[in-house]
Amino acid sequence: MHELRTRKTGDLVVVDVHLEVDYRLSVIEAHEISESARYSVIERHRVADVMTHVDPVGRG
Repeated sequence: MHELRTRKTGDLVVVDVHLEVDYRLSVIEAHEISESARYSVIERHRVADVMTHVDPVGRG
């Protein structure tokens, strides 16, 4: 994870984060990780929304 940013909207927070995933994962697998992380944050914290960006890592 990197580039974690938050901003307030009313009494809630909007989160924007880049998730680092293994470059060998399929787009579907990376998307599933992204969605799982998003919903975990929404369930545990008072946030309006979580925007996740998937960044492949590990190649080269």
